[in-house]
Amino acid sequence: MQSLNNKMKRYIQGWIIAFSYLASLTALPPLLADPESPLAGMERYKNLTKIQIKGNIICLHEAMNKEFGMNIPTDHDHVYGFKTEEGTFYLFLKNNLSAAVFDDERVRDRELILSAWLFPKSNIIDIVSMKSVKDGVLHDLYYYCVICAIRSAVPGPCMCCQDDVEFVEKPLD
Repeated sequence: MQSLNNKMKRYIQGWIIAFSYLASLTALPPLLADPESPLAGMERYKNLTKIQIKGNIICLHEAMNKEFGMNIPTDHDHVYGFKTEEGTFYLFLKNNLSAAVFDDERVRDRELILSAWLFPKSNIIDIVSMKSVKDGVLHDLYYYCVICAIRSAVPGPCMCCQDDVEFVEKPLD
């Protein structure tokens, strides 16, 4: 039993290392475009599946520690992933649409519904859209510059005037 437990821990540690490496590839351009764009029909994306999942952003290291007893250092780097209501774990690529997950704690603290492309033979996703659920009501999440009236999915300075943008969580009609 002890041997099986150690094998399981090594297996999970291997996945954590792989997920950590993938999450560190922040220079990747967005791999997939909006489904309405001309890029959506490109041949290389034909094997991807569009999914919609509900759950919460989690640190994969901490989740593996909690769920499987994996030892992690106290001062570890966070590798953010997504845990569905059913308990399935996903890792997402960092791109403009997922930047809020990595950069804004307010987004990580919410129950979310993600629309995403699922890569074959993996639980790696590329986020297409993100909504929050607050008191049972679906909300749109975005950042807004009141000076330029520009709406963005990306936190940080406005792409036009470089002033701070406001986080907006607006109920959908």
